[in-house]
Formats: sequence, structure tokens, C-alpha cells
Amino acid sequence: MMFKFCAVRYTGYMDATLLIGEYVIWHYGKGVRDFFAVWGNLLWFGYHFFSIRLLARTLFAPYKRFHQQYDWKNLDLGTLGQDMLLNLFMRFLGTVLRLCVIIAGIAYEVTMAIAGACIFVIWLLLPVIIPLLGILGAVLLLS
Repeated sequence: MMFKFCAVRYTGYMDATLLIGEYVIWHYGKGVRDFFAVWGNLLWFGYHFFSIRLLARTLFAPYKRFHQQYDWKNLDLGTLGQDMLLNLFMRFLGTVLRLCVIIAGIAYEVTMAIAGACIFVIWLLLPVIIPLLGILGAVLLLS
């Protein structure tokens, strides 16, 4: 059976040192590139899912575009005041809801940035951590 890793062909039993070397090359090469690609996709997703830019631009727009048209032909101060109050309330409601979604989106982005940085540090240390945990397990098992 033939295996092909990094343009090197192996037959039969693979030499462990070559396998470890190729793993380290993959881990710190393509693995790091793929990690940043996935991390970037998660950050891009959150920014576009929560529509942070659009919501910030339309922050003071009425909620679901509900607003009352003023009747300037039949000017009645009671109805005009009622319409103005309703429009003010709809803008306030739209602002509050948009701010909640923007805050949730920013919280997601910050969480993903911090989690991604922590996971990246763990990813860099993984080739050292795994053998150390194996040795620690063997020591604890034998003691």
C-alpha cells in the first residue's frame, strides 16, 4: 500500500521520525493557515449575521418602518400630537432593539476574538502538551 504525504512516498512501515517531522510541518504550516481561515470565517459570519454596519447606519429609523403620515390638509393638533408621539415611540423602540442586536453582535465578536486567541496559543503548544500529558499519565499510572 502506498501513502503520499508531502510529496514523499512510503511503502510498508513508515519511519516514525519522518511521520513526526511531517506532522510538525503540517501543524505549524497548513494547520496554522487553516486555523486563521476558520477564525476569520467565524468573525466574518458574526459581523454579517448581526448586520452591525447596517444597524448602526439605521439606528434611529422607526421600528419596522412603522410611522404615521401627517395630514397637513386637515390640521388637527390632537391628531398631529398623537402621530408625532407614535413616531417618536417607534423610533425609540427601533433604537432600543437595534442597540440590543448591535451589543449582542459586538459581544459575539469580542468572544470569538478572545476565544480564537486562546485556542491559537493552545494550538501552538499542542505538540508539546500531548507528549507531556502522556508522560504524566504513565507516571501517575506507575506510581
